[in-house]
Amino acid sequence: MAHLESSAKVRLSRGKFNGINAIANQNGIIAALAMDQRSSLKKAMAQARGGDVSREDLSTFKLHVVQMLTPYATCQKCSVPGRSSDWLSRGLMPLSF
Repeated sequence: MAHLESSAKVRLSRGKFNGINAIANQNGIIAALAMDQRSSLKKAMAQARGGDVSREDLSTFKLHVVQMLTPYATCQKCSVPGRSSDWLSRGLMPLSF
């Protein structure tokens, strides 16, 4: 695979620049944690279980995954219906776009 170099410059507003820096680590790297795969995740869990998967099962699974991976992420996005208090009590921020 060829190494690509770019000398292109991009102009960002101060707000966008600050926003990007807010979710980057000390080296300027964004290590994002995103989990919003309801249908594919539900299918995979149902297949592994050999049975139905409830919304509560999905929420619990996502909560555990995010708890384990958040220390390694600089930002997170995870849609979890109806369980915001569970997340907030653990210092996690569920977001839904």
